[in-house]
Amino acid sequence: MILTATIKLTFLFFYRRVFSPQTLSNILITFGITFVTVTHVAILFATIFSCSPIARAWNIAIPGRCINPTILPYLSGALSSATDLYVLILPIYPVWNLHMKLRRKIKLLGVFGLGILYVYSPVAIQRL
Repeated sequence: MILTATIKLTFLFFYRRVFSPQTLSNILITFGITFVTVTHVAILFATIFSCSPIARAWNIAIPGRCINPTILPYLSGALSSATDLYVLILPIYPVWNLHMKLRRKIKLLGVFGLGILYVYSPVAIQRL
């Protein structure tokens, strides 16, 4: 979970460095950084503190209670997919506004779009 958040934040900080003069892009990138950070930290803490007391997570004999263990993986997967799409779609607007020929813009968007093929490939879906 920490690794996926770090990778997404790496892309978002790269976008901030490349597309920084554009105000709308900067706002969207800042929103993405904030959203990825908050959601991944929240899921991490929800996973750590899913049982009360915490030791009940690996020792059922300890009295206490735990939240439903099937909720967190589905929530994490849905948030991860949503943030993946957000990070992949984010550079479309700034690239489209670049001053270059249409053919080069389409090629550049194609390079950014190659990430969608991996994210939603059968190998990546099988990881879920």
